[in-house]
Amino acid sequence: MKRGFFKILTFIFLIVLINQAIGQSEKVFVGLSVGPCITLSYYKSTDLSKEESGFAKVGFNFNISVAYRLSRNFSLAALVTGSTNSINRSALQNEITDINKEDLPNTSWSVEAGTWGIGGILIGGLATLPLSDRFFLDFRALCGIYTAYSPEYTLYANTIVQGSPVTYTFEREKYHGTSFAYNFGTGFKYKMGNKYLIFNVDYTASKPKFKNVKIHNIDGTIDTQTFKQDINSLNVTIGMGYYL
Repeated sequence: MKRGFFKILTFIFLIVLINQAIGQSEKVFVGLSVGPCITLSYYKSTDLSKEESGFAKVGFNFNISVAYRLSRNFSLAALVTGSTNSINRSALQNEITDINKEDLPNTSWSVEAGTWGIGGILIGGLATLPLSDRFFLDFRALCGIYTAYSPEYTLYANTIVQGSPVTYTFEREKYHGTSFAYNFGTGFKYKMGNKYLIFNVDYTASKPKFKNVKIHNIDGTIDTQTFKQDINSLNVTIGMGYYL
């Protein structure tokens, strides 16, 4: 992900140099925006009986967007995007407690968990509709590659054995997976001098596969698990941009 990020920054820098060298103005738009990443569908599901449930809460999203104008209304677009979503630990704890309440009635459960981390580079097209001299409406459709990091988590089973308190642990390690991703978005630009206030709403989706994730069982053995995760989110961001 870091390599891809630096490649995009290099790409932006080269476009700026070329644009300045040939004397063109307002051909390249660069924007930075941040806001909430609202999880959807299986990604936010807290049903432990379904393998696809991601237990992901609303998180944080950032976007670095670049558009190269081909005409008054159409541009080539690129997007570097990343987001983090914490795990709904209370929901996971309640699910585990409910599943084990008959077999382990005298056991209490607690959870420690990391976060989902997602980053991607997407390219595609951007259509711009001027509403006035200052207001502009954008529509974009992009596709590319997402890299996702599944969170590590530890489950603690607290129980009594022969009159003494004992805690058993179950751990799943953090792993990453890469997959195709797509993005459909719309947004507004408001011109303020040589700057633009930007507001975007983007739907993004991908389904990475996590291979051979190590699971440390309570008896000390290690298993592996392979699974896919639907990652769907609605990203609502606000920021600033410039035409170069």
